[in-house]
Amino acid sequence: MRICLLALLLAPALAAAAPTKLSSTVTRASLEPPIAVVPAGAAKTVLERFRSGAKPTSGTPLVVIVRLPDANSPDAFAVTDAHRDGAKIGIAIESRRFHGALAGNVVTTPLVEISLGELAPGTYTIDIEEQILDFTKYDAPETASKPHRGLSSSITLTVQ
Repeated sequence: MRICLLALLLAPALAAAAPTKLSSTVTRASLEPPIAVVPAGAAKTVLERFRSGAKPTSGTPLVVIVRLPDANSPDAFAVTDAHRDGAKIGIAIESRRFHGALAGNVVTTPLVEISLGELAPGTYTIDIEEQILDFTKYDAPETASKPHRGLSSSITLTVQ
């Protein structure tokens, strides 16, 4: 009986308490670059290497990491060509993007890593072309059609 009486006495006091004002802040994070060239040993994972900010140097194996737009669960990605011809490096990526209703979707950011090996000191041009194909059957990315251009970038890399 005493517990019930105590609860009845406290309930009006709790209900009458003024709401507590909460503070907030808004921060803008920089968008990560779409392309990073870093030493292959800069970190253990592709994401850590991408964010490492390590400088490419001669005499160490290098990788190019390409950040593509966010992807849905059924989307599929592949490097269809990666080659080097002297100081020119070409990379072709195929993205198969699902268009349709999704349930239980997991959105991810695709990071495509291409190994360049060791590069001698000098200036290199890296051309990256993404081709996007669309598909509408959830589990059938091989039915993708209607190719159109995605990421298209050319960067100059100086290795010292």
